Parts: sequence; C-alpha cells; structure tokens
Amino acid sequence: MSNTGIHSASRIIRKYSGFVLVIWLLLSSGIFHIASQPATATLESEFSTDFTLRSIDLDEIRSGGPPKDGIPAIDSPEFSRLEENSPGLTDNEMVIAVSMEGVHKIYPLRILIWHEIVNDTIAGTPIAVTWCPLCNSALVFNRRISHEGRSLVLDFGTTGRLRYSNLLMYDRQTETWWQQGSGRALIGKHTGTQLEILPSTVMSFKNASRVYSGGMVLKSPEDSARAYGMNPYRGYEDSSMPLLYNGPDFPGDQPPMLDRAVVVHNAGENPVTIGYARLRAEPFMELNSADNTVYLIYDPDARSPLDRGRVNTGRQVGTANAFLDKTTEGRKVDLQLLTLNALDSATDSEGISSDQLQEYALNDGRLIFDRLSSTIFDANGLGVMGPLTGSRLSPGVSVQHFWFSATIFAGNEGQNGLFP
Repeated sequence: MSNTGIHSASRIIRKYSGFVLVIWLLLSSGIFHIASQPATATLESEFSTDFTLRSIDLDEIRSGGPPKDGIPAIDSPEFSRLEENSPGLTDNEMVIAVSMEGVHKIYPLRILIWHEIVNDTIAGTPIAVTWCPLCNSALVFNRRISHEGRSLVLDFGTTGRLRYSNLLMYDRQTETWWQQGSGRALIGKHTGTQLEILPSTVMSFKNASRVYSGGMVLKSPEDSARAYGMNPYRGYEDSSMPLLYNGPDFPGDQPPMLDRAVVVHNAGENPVTIGYARLRAEPFMELNSADNTVYLIYDPDARSPLDRGRVNTGRQVGTANAFLDKTTEGRKVDLQLLTLNALDSATDSEGISSDQLQEYALNDGRLIFDRLSSTIFDANGLGVMGPLTGSRLSPGVSVQHFWFSATIFAGNEGQNGLFP
C-alpha cells in the first residue's frame, strides 16, 4: 500500500476506533484498498455489466473492502417456527418483518449484518430483503420487474462497492447495478428502472412475535462461519461521519448525519422524512394526503445492532413504522390519542387496570384509540383491547435510515432526494 493509502487508512482507523479490529483485518488481508487503487479499476474483469449505460459518474463509486459477493447474499433461506426461535434472538433485538396474504416472515438484523441481502419468496411474490449497515437502510423490494413487455424475476448479490456509503447491489441476470437506498438501477441494462418497495415493519423480536404470531423466522446459514450475534461495526453509531463517505457536504443546520430517521413513501406525492429525535417527543403522527391517511408510530422497544460488540446489548433506540388507515382485513380505522382519563369517558374500560392500559401506552403515556370501533392499538399496530383485538393495522411503505442516507436517497420533509 502507498504512503497515501496508509495515511488515509490511519485517519479512518482513528475516526472509527470502535471497530479498529475489523478495519485492521481487512487491511492486513489485502482486501481493503481504501486509497491504493480506484474502486473502478477491476470492474470489467469482475462484471459483465455494460458500463457505457449509466446514470451516474463512475467516480462516485468507492470500494467497500470485500470483493464482489465477498458479503454473500442468502439465496436459499431456511426458516423455523417463530416459537422455536432457532437463531437464539433476545427480546429487544431488531428484526425486519414482512407479511403477505397471511404469511409472516421475520428477518433478524443479527443475520443481515453479515449478509445484507436475502433473496426469498413470500406468498408467491419474489422479494429481496435488504439492509445496509453503514446507512441503517432497511428496504424490501419486489424482485419482479417489467422489461420489454415481459416479466423478469431478478436475484441480487453485493458488488463490494459503495456509493455515498450505501450498498450497491447487482442482479445476477444482467449484472445491472442497483442502489440499495433507493432501489433504482444506476449502471447497466436496466439503468433507470425502479424496483417496487414493499411494505415491511422494523421492530423488536418480542413485538414481532406478538404481532406476527404463527410466523417464521430466518435461520442462520449452517454452512457459514460468521459470528452471528456479534456486531462487526462496534461504535459506528457514535461516529460523526459515515464510513467511507464521499457524498455531498451537509449544512450545519441539519441533524447529525448518523441520527436515525424514517422515510414514509405513501403519505403524498413525495416521500416524507421524519427524524427519531422528533418522533421520541411526538410518537404518533398523522400524515394526510389527497389519497389516504398514514399513521407514523414510534416504539422505543428495540436496541441498536450497530452500537456495542453484541447486537443485543446496544443502546435503546426504538423503531418507527407507518400504517394505513385500515386493518389487514380492510376494516377502516380513525385513530386518535387519548390519555387514560379521556379513555374512561370515551369507552367502557371498567375492570381494566391502569397498569394493564399503561402496558400498551406510547412513550408519552397516551393510548392509540380507534374512534370507529372503540379499539385500543399498540405502537406496533396490533389491536390489544376492544372489538378489533388481534387485528393488525395494514403496514404502509416506510423505510428506516440514518439521516444522511434518508436525505440523499429519499428527501427531507416532502422533498425529493438529492440524488437518484
């Protein structure tokens, strides 16, 4: 490695001291070429992609360290019954949940932190469950696209490259490159194509077990030597800058780049980004558009997988999910917040203890109440008291990010993203 490369690596190691060991192992193995060669140096020898077809400058691409498929996608996922909990999850670990036509699947971040992509099928729909740890961006895509009037199912792998610290995926059918943070094709045959982002929820394993009882949970691949449950990005969330970031500067009036945020995609013409700092103070938000009403609800009950050495010991950061104004059975709801005292006058809560009600309250002490059915819903969209007990609110399309990733790829407060 050149002196320039060594000094560059040293600066990164000092900045991200929480995970020095990981960086050092990559450097000493010869895999991690931070500055010794451009990320595009070996593209044509690794990929059959048509690099003349693209919507971005190739200089925006940076090596993430591992080579093509060095972070291996899971292509043949295996599941166990939720109650078996074969991955050994603890209550407050974060998971991604996908539910279609009565089929519920849970994807633990303790597994995705090592694989980043799961190619799967649920209720006949081919999906890609993706999570980029450097951006905290959790997106579930429909793997089916329309191409020249025909339906084409893609499956995805990792390129080993980043753009603005975000995972660049490639499809194995045409080796087109796709931005994980947005689902848009940037380089190759399908340049300009947008993957459909599907509804999903991010929550703690304990809450997922309640909301999606009877579901299935992804098992750790048996042929992998990866240390599932360990966090290779220890201390990352305390950093002031994303790792290997080469994107635009952020103005001083913006929140810290690694603050958590959620992007709601079906609350109007443009996506809406809300920071967790605001949601902690305002855990229930009603977002109205000409087409529908979307409820954004924050639940503090989940730990960060990117904080400490083990994914189940990180700080309590919570999750936020969007829900439509109907249940999964199609029943309309009209939600409002009530205090415990207001609830007594709005419904017959005789015989229900205040401790029992407090269990379902938001972090500000108020309860989510449906005016139409007199049902109480919890922060994860589950009916817990009243006629619709056991019913689930229909998930909207909301995506977890860090602030910088949400702003770049989705936009802030109703504005379009800065980049495709």
